[in-house]
Amino acid sequence: DIALILLPSVLYRSGQILDMKRLTTEAHKRGIHIGFDLCHSIGSIPHHFKDWDVDFAVWCNYKYLNAGPGSVAGLYVNSKHFNRLPGLS
Repeated sequence: DIALILLPSVLYRSGQILDMKRLTTEAHKRGIHIGFDLCHSIGSIPHHFKDWDVDFAVWCNYKYLNAGPGSVAGLYVNSKHFNRLPGLS
């Protein structure tokens, strides 16, 4: 059984942008949570996490958000997961 999928938003070698909306829909049809690594797309293409119902996303800020080395990362968690137990400790 698969409980979680983590995929990049962009295949960095080819530049192919994955269809995050479609992948999320297909994962949810199968009862799978899905998240995306946006390090190669955040700041360069639009992301609509809430509209696409993405469960979570992570990214760095130093590439296309021009934050520089040592900057903080970003994390999105869909609000439907708030107050779910067990939480992180």
